[in-house]
Amino acid sequence: MVIEAAALFRWLRFRTMRSEVFTAFQAVFERYDLLVCPTLAAMPVANASDGNTVGPAGLSAQNLPIGLQIIGRRNADADVIAASAAFERIRPWANTYRICHKTVAAAAARSNGANEATNGLVF
Repeated sequence: MVIEAAALFRWLRFRTMRSEVFTAFQAVFERYDLLVCPTLAAMPVANASDGNTVGPAGLSAQNLPIGLQIIGRRNADADVIAASAAFERIRPWANTYRICHKTVAAAAARSNGANEATNGLVF
């Protein structure tokens, strides 16, 4: 099998970068039990065996959902789940979906239909 030099270089760069990110996470978890951060319109951190959750954290001033990601140490899933449960007890989010749905429905009414406003997502 022949491997193109550029592809091999990209692979080596990726492995180096992945190792650097892993090392940075380990340094954080030497000092802290959990890393709590907002979610963005991007993939959540995939930590393989490290525990993490992604869930709702509330609404913006425009009634748009804001997400929260909780990342824990390797094999500390119970800590992550406990932190997620504690956050939900303090800031229950079950009723916010109805508010989000109303906001999306209003945007759909102003546009050319619900499918365009929600990018085809069903609520």
